[in-house]
Amino acid sequence: MSRGYGSRIRVGAGFLARAVTTSLLIALASMTAESTRAATPSSGSLSNVTPTQPWTGTVFGSNVDESTCVDGTTCDVYTLTLEPGDYTGKRISVGISWLVPTNDYDLYVHANTLGGGVVAQSAGPPPQTSEVATIPIDPPVVVAAKVYVVHVVSFAVAPGTYNGSAALVATPAPRTATYLAGTLTFSPNVSLYCPITVRDGEPSLRVDVRGNCYVGGIRGVPAGVDLWRIDLDPNSATFDPNMLNATYLGQPDAFLPQDPEDEMAGGADGGGDIDIAVSFPTLPGDIPVLTIVSLAAANISSAVSTDRGDNFLLSPATAIAPADDRQWIEATGTSTVYMLYRAPIPATGLFVQRSDDNGLTYPVTGVVNPSGTTPGYIDVDHANGTVYV
Repeated sequence: MSRGYGSRIRVGAGFLARAVTTSLLIALASMTAESTRAATPSSGSLSNVTPTQPWTGTVFGSNVDESTCVDGTTCDVYTLTLEPGDYTGKRISVGISWLVPTNDYDLYVHANTLGGGVVAQSAGPPPQTSEVATIPIDPPVVVAAKVYVVHVVSFAVAPGTYNGSAALVATPAPRTATYLAGTLTFSPNVSLYCPITVRDGEPSLRVDVRGNCYVGGIRGVPAGVDLWRIDLDPNSATFDPNMLNATYLGQPDAFLPQDPEDEMAGGADGGGDIDIAVSFPTLPGDIPVLTIVSLAAANISSAVSTDRGDNFLLSPATAIAPADDRQWIEATGTSTVYMLYRAPIPATGLFVQRSDDNGLTYPVTGVVNPSGTTPGYIDVDHANGTVYV
């Protein structure tokens, strides 16, 4: 976004010249103090002779984005010039780093001026200590100098210093995919009908050893999640290989049993994230137990079904730490379920809890990482019980 900064001073007839001079001196002092917090240096050039350019800056603020920040106070401007030359096999890497993981800087790179288009950006959430963006050089032979304006925004930053760097780096070689041609086939896309709500998001899917396929999606907190079942058992009379006859199972995280068609039905204990796990029974006639976890922001609800999702028992608060996020589960054996999640937000630690009753309770807890990070996924080696996160 282009910004113009200016000021107008109106001096009434009754003001003394001395008062005007004093005001101007105060304004000049404020401008000088602000300039000391700009990027140092404020510009630099990259070439094959000078492939790196560092700078430092000191900006801080909260609830600030690129459209509202003030350059020199809550955001910095660094002007980068790419000199003419042959840059075949190279690209530009622009990055910033800092020491406190809870600080949240954002990085934007504009073409030519601060009002130019954004050619690269990096604006991840905390906890982290760096943001990196890359700019392709296309065409690789640069005839006239190119100018990029780097904008460092203190989205939520305590007073402190960051380090910036721009560098010419090698472009990674294209990856050659390894696969067996013709061995993977997929059916056409299938839409699942959900009563009442307009749409669901962030779907999850799980198929048990009996061919019961469960698909879930979130409505958002506190509207809950929705669940469907598709029969993929070739020996079943209702075998549905093209997934054309999904059975809607309602909302397993609903506070009270409700009619799926009831528009006046109440809310649910979750809707932020959903994950599904199924048990591995040892007897041929046993139905795998179905476990659903739903994120309610303040905690995590867990719902368990022993009849393929027709009925559920709901445990409304299963996490030992409040303010949770991204709860993922994996089952092993007949009754064990592991749940990985992060809490609290944003300075997060990773926790794993174990349930020995298919997810009704999770009494055993372990801390994976107390310093904070974003969870990927969780898996269990069924041969030896090793848990991977």
